[in-house]
Amino acid sequence: MDPNLSSAVRRAVASGEFTRARHLWEQYALQCREEMRHGPNPKGALEEARQLMVWCRQMTLAARAQAQAQLDNLARRTRVAAAYGRPTTPPPGSIRAARY
Repeated sequence: MDPNLSSAVRRAVASGEFTRARHLWEQYALQCREEMRHGPNPKGALEEARQLMVWCRQMTLAARAQAQAQLDNLARRTRVAAAYGRPTTPPPGSIRAARY
């Protein structure tokens, strides 16, 4: 297995570049398939892939929870502002767009 590819997947997930991470995962899956067919140790490749999947899942869940907390905070601020009759806008850079 190419360790650079698994590192690239980790970097993409850690930085929130989920579209890029998905494309890298597709490349990783192709490599993993070839490794299992022709490699000397398919169990090692499967274990490495499993560890990467677990790590990516944990990071994605954390990013999702953080995004939900930001949405909840924005909704709370909007309700408070509406109660006082003032419109509210989020501070610049507080909301980051991402596609899942």
